[in-house]
Amino acid sequence: MSKSDNLAIVKKFYQVIEEGDYTLLPPLFSDDIHWYGLTLDQRLEAKVLQGIQPIIKFFEASDQVLESHWIPETILPEGDRLVVIGKGQHTSKITQYCFENHWVHILTLHQGKITEFRTYIDAVTILAVSN
Repeated sequence: MSKSDNLAIVKKFYQVIEEGDYTLLPPLFSDDIHWYGLTLDQRLEAKVLQGIQPIIKFFEASDQVLESHWIPETILPEGDRLVVIGKGQHTSKITQYCFENHWVHILTLHQGKITEFRTYIDAVTILAVSN
């Protein structure tokens, strides 16, 4: 796939996340996608999710406790890998506490599908708001 094709897929991914209709994610992901990121269970910890359904469940669980907006600010395509620099704006649905965090996402694509997603976040902010 071309850089422009990969860029369009990644932009569509962020659009789907913003709109919150996670039924639109499967066509963007490979069946065996690897997702490296944080979980929102009782302990804040990094985990690897594999497959589409665990990722959809992650977003559904997140929506129960946070109103989140992932805002990509810069997308750097580099072949089948795209680096996305952005920020998140979040509001707790429980406490109404608002916070912003900065992140870098690295997405790997193969044959028009996202095969790997890695997130690198502002851990100091996340730890501060989770306590």
